[in-house]
Amino acid sequence: MEYEVRQIPKKFIIIMIIVVLLGITVYFTVAASKKSKVTKILAHVGYDKVTQVTVFAEHPFLNEETNVKGRRYSIKFRDLKTDKICKGFVLADFKRKYSKDIECK
Repeated sequence: MEYEVRQIPKKFIIIMIIVVLLGITVYFTVAASKKSKVTKILAHVGYDKVTQVTVFAEHPFLNEETNVKGRRYSIKFRDLKTDKICKGFVLADFKRKYSKDIECK
């Protein structure tokens, strides 16, 4: 038996490389925008000098008392004022009210 091996067209390979590069670019752009948004929220909450900001998750939430929608960010960062690593949640609603649940060690 003789098998015929078909080559993948070069046009398809180029298109796949472009799609993968666009996907990687979009991923890093979204991650950078989340970091900058959380850094601004932390400045409003009272953490002015922070580095190594990591956003683990971003979830929508509904404040049942006031019936206002917002976002909850699960974060980790280093506070430069106290030189401690902090973890926790930051809640930001659409009326620009912020609350925090952060523990520093």
